[in-house]
Amino acid sequence: MTRDILVPVFMLAAVGPGCFLTAPEYAFIEGDDVMMEPVRGAEFRAATEYGDIYAISMQSAHEVSGWIAVVLELTGETIDLIDRFPSDTDDEGRRVYGPYQPRKSAVSWLFRLDGDAADARFEVWVGDADADSVEDMRRLLRGHVEVTEARRRGSFDLDFDVLEAHGEALKIGPDRDRHYTGTVALTFDRDLGSEMKKIDIDYDDFTVTQDVPIHEYFAATRYQFHRASDGSGEFHVDIASTFQTMLWSGPEVESMTIDMQWDQSGAGTAHGELLDGATGDLLLGDLTLDECFDEQGALVWREISEAYAEALPTYDRGDRGRCAG
Repeated sequence: MTRDILVPVFMLAAVGPGCFLTAPEYAFIEGDDVMMEPVRGAEFRAATEYGDIYAISMQSAHEVSGWIAVVLELTGETIDLIDRFPSDTDDEGRRVYGPYQPRKSAVSWLFRLDGDAADARFEVWVGDADADSVEDMRRLLRGHVEVTEARRRGSFDLDFDVLEAHGEALKIGPDRDRHYTGTVALTFDRDLGSEMKKIDIDYDDFTVTQDVPIHEYFAATRYQFHRASDGSGEFHVDIASTFQTMLWSGPEVESMTIDMQWDQSGAGTAHGELLDGATGDLLLGDLTLDECFDEQGALVWREISEAYAEALPTYDRGDRGRCAG
């Protein structure tokens, strides 16, 4: 599970803030609505040492962000053009644009929109270049966004099987070599006047695999990012992956559960449990990791389960008494 560039959750600059069209006719998702930053580490990207749980949490959050962004960046670029074309109205009163095929594109797009700048629902459909109607297409994305002066909330689901079916047209950059399955359902709630933000992601048969340059595998069940108005919060992750960059694992797949908590300064603790399962290749079977970090995310203390501590005598370090709280 590696990625060289930390990618924001949504790259929708082409769409404009919170809208589908040039004017804010419809509410839409903004990048800040769903950005998962477990702690304020983004403010302190520097040459410092992070704990393994902290690093895996940060990396997995940004990788999921990047995979979603691959779809939404292209969707946003296409949505930005649809006001140049006539629309129809379907039986439910929604405005329908398409099927529309951008120049030199191998796919056709169709959009169903309903609502206004304060409350909108949307559907995005994709099909082959010769698709004539929605019956010839598959739904890639659907969602709902509500916006007030003080709050933004919404949800969407994204079908990665549709992405994979049209991979040559929808995948870009390093994601061309990745293969996806399953769906992602995300809900968010963000207070515009404080630090409060809640993001919950549920996965259904979601996997990401890659064979070149090395074999990688990633699957997830659940992400929960909850931050209070003062900035304190918690982050829960259930994933399965190849943790082959770690001292205690090889190229096979293990399951990991991570729980992080931090105070309003950003300092906090993290606990991880890694299960060998039927296919894993952990050095000494199941293991647990505990860490704490300062307000910049830097490692303060870490401890590994006893069998691993004996095999890796230099792993444990720091003073648990210096942990926040």
